[in-house]
Amino acid sequence: EFEDETRLRDIILQRATTGLFRQTTSEGTQTEWAAGYHVSVAQYARLIGELLEAARVKVPGTYWDRIHRMYRYAMAISTPNLWLPMFGDCSREEVEGTSRPEQELSGPLLEAGKQFNDPQLSAVVELRKEDLPDPTCYAFKEGGTYVFRNSWDPDQIYFALHCSPPAGSHDQPDNGTFELCAYGRWLITDTGYYVYGNDPEQRAWHRQTSVHQTLTLNGENARVDGRHLLWHDDQNISALVCENPSYPGLKHRRTVWFVDRSFFVILDEALGGAQGNLDLHFQLAVGDTTLELSQNRARTSFDDVNVLVWADPEASMTMEAEKGWFAWKYGHRKERKAFRYRHRSGCPAAFLTMIVPFKGQDTPDVRASLSENSKV
Repeated sequence: EFEDETRLRDIILQRATTGLFRQTTSEGTQTEWAAGYHVSVAQYARLIGELLEAARVKVPGTYWDRIHRMYRYAMAISTPNLWLPMFGDCSREEVEGTSRPEQELSGPLLEAGKQFNDPQLSAVVELRKEDLPDPTCYAFKEGGTYVFRNSWDPDQIYFALHCSPPAGSHDQPDNGTFELCAYGRWLITDTGYYVYGNDPEQRAWHRQTSVHQTLTLNGENARVDGRHLLWHDDQNISALVCENPSYPGLKHRRTVWFVDRSFFVILDEALGGAQGNLDLHFQLAVGDTTLELSQNRARTSFDDVNVLVWADPEASMTMEAEKGWFAWKYGHRKERKAFRYRHRSGCPAAFLTMIVPFKGQDTPDVRASLSENSKV
């Protein structure tokens, strides 16, 4: 019999708790900011705790509370089809026709719901209306992840945005980027990571700031240091303000309004005195897309559900097509339409855009404006 058994168990417990708390925020966000790795860490941490308790080691409540928060985070950011937003090195291999209990997050949430006696975790999987969480929109300020949704139904409007503090190699320089799914269809998606180190050139391409829904200066990659400024959520309007010191002399501030729980108005401000080309980039879902360059607008052309990206045709900007790819899992990708708005002046400057999901093929008539003292 191992005489030092008690000390060894204490060492294992100490390393397990230290490792978990070192790589997660108090909100329960794993600090690589890549949701797939977040779920893996939560699953392994839960298994380690179970093995320790099976070996008669008393695991502290703070350890279990942190893991519970990790599953609550996964629930909060879950996509309508129970997958994850593709920020950083995260894939999303949704298979049409797959039942809800077979989706990526279903098993972990059901298991965690039982272990932590949290009916909301399983209700999101099983769509039990009496146990669904009251909030549908969430702000994780420490990790820089935000989710707007109008309901928990599978045909919800879902908008997830990423603006994180510095992280490791599984994050990307994409602060401010977002994904949009509405009425059962993905409309604006992340570019994906495509590959790891076996193809450095293509990995670098997919990690560019310019191939995400965010702002660039001269097409260069942005610095990552996201800051939370404001979060508001009620039945009338939900709003977010975050910013990133993207380049020397340029701070990118993004404000998002979720209006009437049906469409989005986005204000992007380039604050500072940096000189060069200011571009605001968008990538639409794979499929037929119409770019109306002279009118500063783009829309998808699906039979059932579409999205309109709109900017004032009189604004001080031009619209140009860009190259786009969508990599939904390792080693697989498809071409798709992408474009940018280029401001005609340097910093300080502002872009005002509208993101409007809609059913059918009739493009909605939209308008938005800023006060006269804004450089749009």
